Amino acid sequence: MESNHDHATLVILESSDQFAQDLADRLDRLGYRVEVFSEEVEVRERIDRGGVHVVLLGLEDHSDERLELLEWLRGWSVGTQVVALVPDGQVALSMEAMRRGAFADLTIPVDVAALVDVLGQAVAMAREATRS
Repeated sequence: MESNHDHATLVILESSDQFAQDLADRLDRLGYRVEVFSEEVEVRERIDRGGVHVVLLGLEDHSDERLELLEWLRGWSVGTQVVALVPDGQVALSMEAMRRGAFADLTIPVDVAALVDVLGQAVAMAREATRS
């Protein structure tokens, strides 16, 4: 039986290669298709090709550029949902990400159970948006 996230495509934009790869490996084992990028331009090019359900957007570094990317995503790819990954204690950054259209925000270090729950909701929303 196929779960809500089977075959869902996730993009991770994260400055920490090790964190991104560890997260990608865990999500891959759960049935997600995961692509990891370290540059905003790479994500824009990937989004242009379509088929991305959720972007996990690390905001610990390059937050201005990443927030601009978030706004671009909300305007360009309506169905793609964005989950902001925000360092613990960065409440203002979290609030700004939500103001600019993030589906959800999670604190780094990431609680994997919370992430899986949010991803399930985000994938469902992305799939619903592409059906409309």
